Amino acid sequence: MDACFYPCNQPPLDQKFTVGRFKDRIVIAAGGASGIGFAAAHRFANDGAKVAILDLNESMGGSAVDHINTEGFTGSAKYYHVNTTDPSSCRNAVKQVVQDFGDEIHHVVNTATYFGSKGESATMDDWRNSFDVNVAGYANMVQACLPYMTKGSTVVNLTSISGKRAQPTRWTYSATKAAISAMTRCMALDLSKRGIRVNEVSPSWVWSPEQAKASPDGTREAMLHLTSSYHMIGRESNTSECAAVIAFLSSRDANFVTGSDYAVDGGYTAMGPERYGESASFAGTA
Repeated sequence: MDACFYPCNQPPLDQKFTVGRFKDRIVIAAGGASGIGFAAAHRFANDGAKVAILDLNESMGGSAVDHINTEGFTGSAKYYHVNTTDPSSCRNAVKQVVQDFGDEIHHVVNTATYFGSKGESATMDDWRNSFDVNVAGYANMVQACLPYMTKGSTVVNLTSISGKRAQPTRWTYSATKAAISAMTRCMALDLSKRGIRVNEVSPSWVWSPEQAKASPDGTREAMLHLTSSYHMIGRESNTSECAAVIAFLSSRDANFVTGSDYAVDGGYTAMGPERYGESASFAGTA
């Protein structure tokens, strides 16, 4: 797997589910060129969907599509350039998707993220960049897709445990993640009148290209020394594990689920400050 999507020691996107529950469904994967967005696009195509990867990064978007289309899946992928902070860019990209794939958008997955995080030093540009991408960008994409969505369509927004827990120097990032949660609930209420379900996925620490940048030496092993005690399961998640929950929430298996937050966090938010206790040894789950 190309390192632009997954660091070299990332477990492969392993399962090839063949049940075809998304056969011929059209999926918008906004931010689908890397990380959790790519894992979600990969999962949907693996399960028969026609996936439109909408992303600002043309190089990574093209590579993502090449990866997916050489896997032998029943589904396929195509890249579209978009700037989610620009409503007209979103509308134009979605119109092109509909022209290429069909007249309906069945599933929208919002994962495009600005990872800049500032605390007391945050400037107005920091705040604007954070909210433009992480909040307004999600809204822009849903608004662009709505004319093509009907009863049974779904939206899944990516938020984070950062929107629920205090973390150092994360005023900007955490505020946007909390805002996404509030927006998701409001979207779910408004769009329920059209039979459209809206949910969110809240990961904790995820082994991804962004986390590899934060690793002391770029390896997952180094990050495990920092993050294993944060999770009951004893490690951070894989992007494919987040994608599995995104797929579930988009599927008919979740027909009675809307306005909900699904924590893919290995017990992070459930665990108290005692962790495992001072004398406890911890083996973890690999």
